[in-house]
Amino acid sequence: MTMKSPAILKALTALVLILIALFLYKGVPMFNEIRSGTKPNYEVGKHMGAEKCGQCHPQIYRQWSRNSAHAEATETRPFLDFKDKFTGNFMFNAMMGEAMCYACHGSKEVNEGVNCETCHGLASPEEPIMQTHEKKYKPGMDRMRSGQFCSGCHNMQSPFSGDAILSVYSEWLKSEAAQKGVTCQKCHMEPRGGDFAYHGFDSVSRNIGIYNDEDLALTDIVLDFPRISLKVQNLVTGHAIPAVGPSRILVLEISLFGFDGKEAHSITETFGKYYNLMPVFGIMPNSEIRNTQLQSGEVRKLSYTLPSSLKDKIGKVELTFRFYDVSDDHQGDIKKAHHVSEPFIIKQITF
Repeated sequence: MTMKSPAILKALTALVLILIALFLYKGVPMFNEIRSGTKPNYEVGKHMGAEKCGQCHPQIYRQWSRNSAHAEATETRPFLDFKDKFTGNFMFNAMMGEAMCYACHGSKEVNEGVNCETCHGLASPEEPIMQTHEKKYKPGMDRMRSGQFCSGCHNMQSPFSGDAILSVYSEWLKSEAAQKGVTCQKCHMEPRGGDFAYHGFDSVSRNIGIYNDEDLALTDIVLDFPRISLKVQNLVTGHAIPAVGPSRILVLEISLFGFDGKEAHSITETFGKYYNLMPVFGIMPNSEIRNTQLQSGEVRKLSYTLPSSLKDKIGKVELTFRFYDVSDDHQGDIKKAHHVSEPFIIKQITF
């Protein structure tokens, strides 16, 4: 009994603190701010569904359903894992529950992720659809084209530390693109093969081809034994690569081959954003502890020392980029990734 007493005392103390917090949270600004995160960032009500819209807009529907992460925003493993962890925490579940998760990811009832009506608004079943277009959808287009429209969901800050934990919007605000008035929509929704905006948005989990030499440049690759050096540049003018964080990691894999064609040595360089998780609860990214993202326009020089045993034995180097998706609680450990993209080889150099 004596050995268990400290553990019991800690448990009771934690329970009392949780109960006090639950009692006070409505009157404390920080908790009111947290609670506001449960309010959906879209019009709430009965959805007709994306397929209904697709009857008149088949190309847009195909783009959304095939290429967009929006279409699977309520079904992906990262979303479901996080929701389970979040709702499994007594305090967070009592304060916000899964409502916080669905505030941006789309209606739970429809379970289509971020569909047409999430962004454009609901279609009224009580009036002809073309009337809804004229009265609601067309007048709303100016708002949807603004640089601030995407920030409703893509601009999340930690209420505890104030860090921008899921905020590609904050990256855009300080970018060259923002200074020139180039919005998110300008790049991500540029028309393709028609006069309507592209609705695929191109998620790297669905379409790795969105990144190429025009986005990530590798230059000045030099082998001066025992050093191999190179420069990598983010040519995207609107945000860092990988954007946001911490779950997506960009990985540069460097393979060095001998004259016999066999791999003799490999190097792995990761780019991402790393956080401490929320104190006590250990669930949600809180304060930033390290940032190795490639910032917009940044040129970074990398240099590595090779083992002495490789002298005069390296004939070729191959440099490959991949994206790894890693749950927040694994903090960028790519060995625990739940998704690894197809590689996109940027350079092969023969020495």
